[in-house]
Amino acid sequence: MTGPMGATPLDDSWRPFRCEVRPQGEELWIVVEGEFELDSAEMVRTLLGEHIDDEYRSVVLDLGGVTFMDSSGLRAAIEASRAASGRGLRFAVVPGPPSVQRIFAITGTAAMFPPPAPR
Repeated sequence: MTGPMGATPLDDSWRPFRCEVRPQGEELWIVVEGEFELDSAEMVRTLLGEHIDDEYRSVVLDLGGVTFMDSSGLRAAIEASRAASGRGLRFAVVPGPPSVQRIFAITGTAAMFPPPAPR
């Protein structure tokens, strides 16, 4: 099994995909790890749809553990932002590593994703 650019489970750069929902008070955290691409983006959309409701004031997408992100991951982030905004919720993103943040810089979407409020 390989990841982007030939990364394998034996490489430090490769992580299996994981996505967790972590409610934290009035914040709904969606924590993504590994490759955020076509198949995993659908899982993120599904989890968000199942868990977002009016008991939360904000949604946080945590990309800190993402090792690779393509346009499908970016689209899922944009859709999550719109879904949260449509419900009157604040949307924030915990930045990923530089290789992941690059897609936001290249597409000019970085300003759409503010960091979470300090705790």
